[in-house]
Amino acid sequence: MIRRAARRAGGIGAALAARAARASRAVLEVVALMAANVCVTCRATCLGAIFVLVAAAPLAAQIPLMGAGRAPDAAEEIAFRGVGRVTFAGRGFCTGSLIASRLVLTAAHCLYDARSLRPLPLSLLRFVPAAIGGLRPQALRIIRTAAAPSFHFDGRPVPEAVAADLALLELADAVDAPPLTVRGRHAAEGDTILAVAYGRGRITLPGIHEECAIRGRFLRVLVLDCRLEFGGSGAPVLAGKGGARRIVGIVSASGRDLEGKELTYAVEPGPRLPALRAALAATAAEAPARSR
Repeated sequence: MIRRAARRAGGIGAALAARAARASRAVLEVVALMAANVCVTCRATCLGAIFVLVAAAPLAAQIPLMGAGRAPDAAEEIAFRGVGRVTFAGRGFCTGSLIASRLVLTAAHCLYDARSLRPLPLSLLRFVPAAIGGLRPQALRIIRTAAAPSFHFDGRPVPEAVAADLALLELADAVDAPPLTVRGRHAAEGDTILAVAYGRGRITLPGIHEECAIRGRFLRVLVLDCRLEFGGSGAPVLAGKGGARRIVGIVSASGRDLEGKELTYAVEPGPRLPALRAALAATAAEAPARSR
């Protein structure tokens, strides 16, 4: 699969394929060129950009891309305590955000096994809130999940898959942390944004990425001129300032444009949230574990 995609993408694709293969044997794949008629609102330099998932590589295989972001200040530690890690049996993690005391918003591809292409068992999934004041937070059990109804996972982050790459997770217990609010309207070029993400060097507290700017949109996906660490999948992209910040994107994939510029693709969750909530409500919750 990597070799076929690399041949299509040419020299840039081959280099990116080699980089992805070094990062993980199975998690990342270079897949295809974006068609020019899909990226209708992007600038010309983003046409033909190459996608790879920003998935959680195994912990030992994570490699730095743009650094881990700056450390949150005291106010941000409190404001973003609900931005935690979605972990997979200790093998790796994505980033997820509380949008209610028991609801976590993340990327749908984080819930799948990259080898089998099947959903991960709930028994392997946990949500770990940010560590405040050096205290180790409890890993919380997830009792049900739902991906966007139009999401289909086959390991290839093509534009249509990226555009539906959202999932809701329901926790067994409530988290005592301020939830983030999802903004209904889309972000626009010129908005003040930042991303809050975990990754290499940021495992107990998320890193704050202020270097991202919006370059355009396609299929309700934001194109950002930055690239996050592996582990940043599911990270919230927020617009606004201070207490008025709202989630306008959830990180799904990354890549480069034809000029070699690092890019991140973030799905706009606002229009899809009602369908996500309905899908979660229609999913049976896992029964609580019996005490022995």
